[in-house]
Amino acid sequence: MKKFIISFICFVGFLFVTNAQTATSVALTSQNTSVQWIAKKITSEGHVGNISVQSGSLLIEKNSILSGEVVIDMNSITCTDISDAEKNQYLIEHLKNEDFFNVAQHPTAILKINSVKPSKKKGFIVSGILTIKGISQQISFPAGIVIKNGIVIASGVLTFDRTKFDVTYGSTLIGAAKDKAIKNDVVLKITLNTK
Repeated sequence: MKKFIISFICFVGFLFVTNAQTATSVALTSQNTSVQWIAKKITSEGHVGNISVQSGSLLIEKNSILSGEVVIDMNSITCTDISDAEKNQYLIEHLKNEDFFNVAQHPTAILKINSVKPSKKKGFIVSGILTIKGISQQISFPAGIVIKNGIVIASGVLTFDRTKFDVTYGSTLIGAAKDKAIKNDVVLKITLNTK
């Protein structure tokens, strides 16, 4: 009986080690991953820009994503739709200050991926936790994902409610009025190719 128990424990341990070895980590960088942000006003006008990935990784097993994490460098935020240099700089500085993302105190945002499951419609549903300004909220978003020979090609559209992360322009009455002119939803278009 004792030999059977020892053999069983060894077998379970072997399975655990084997499964751990089959999962591989794929690095995410600013070179293989891009993030575009889109924010609009209630008038349908708005702004578009980019944010760089600071670091990240995906845990892959049998052409499936088990988990992952993406760290976004909030200091890298840019605006691509304003051609006037002075106006462009004003917007970026405003987005970085206390009225919005308060980058001085919160230099990074983090997307933690907890699960990736097939969608009932098409592609996959990515679920996890998004952290902005130290505030964490559960999120889910659709994505198209192809994994072959350890290479990941994917794109997804993540939409979050900025008010749930205290990204509000409301420190003054004028600011509060202007904040109401901005739609709550901010869109992040994420694309990656680890080839």
